[in-house]
Amino acid sequence: MTKTEFAKTLISMVDNFRFVGDSETEIQKSIMNMLGELKPKDRERFAQWGYPNQQSTPEDCWISKENSPKEAQTKDSTLCACGFRHPLVAEFGACGKCMKSMI
Repeated sequence: MTKTEFAKTLISMVDNFRFVGDSETEIQKSIMNMLGELKPKDRERFAQWGYPNQQSTPEDCWISKENSPKEAQTKDSTLCACGFRHPLVAEFGACGKCMKSMI
């Protein structure tokens, strides 16, 4: 996936979450779940991004203090195993992509 495709995916994902009425907090958690798979190449530089009150240490820069996807999944039946909310999850327990990977 290119950076352009990734950016378009993020925009589409946020638009979809807003369309179904998710709150900013729910959208943020979903994005964080998706980004959890990605790791910065240079943690030292990544930790220094943002305003001074947003900066972190290289050790803590990619750690989320929010709920893990597993914990969130037990609290929200529309959260798929892949970390996204999908309309099919409530009915089938997984999104189409996850169901295909289970077969």
